[in-house]
Amino acid sequence: MALNEKLDPDLAIKLRDFLKKNHISRKRIVIDMESETIELNAADDLDEILSAPPVFTVEEAEAVIENIRRSREEWI
Repeated sequence: MALNEKLDPDLAIKLRDFLKKNHISRKRIVIDMESETIELNAADDLDEILSAPPVFTVEEAEAVIENIRRSREEWI
């Protein structure tokens, strides 16, 4: 069971700035102080990607549909 602690607002701002400067845009991370790393959970990232509605141009949508059709034909 995880123990969650509320961050000091100033610290939260500094952490967001640090993450932004390091091109980390995920909403949830784990900071491992022992190994001095930031762990990014791929499952959280996938959930975020899948929850976002896709934005396609008409041409891109047609290309995706055609790709799906070809893939299905190859499976048969």
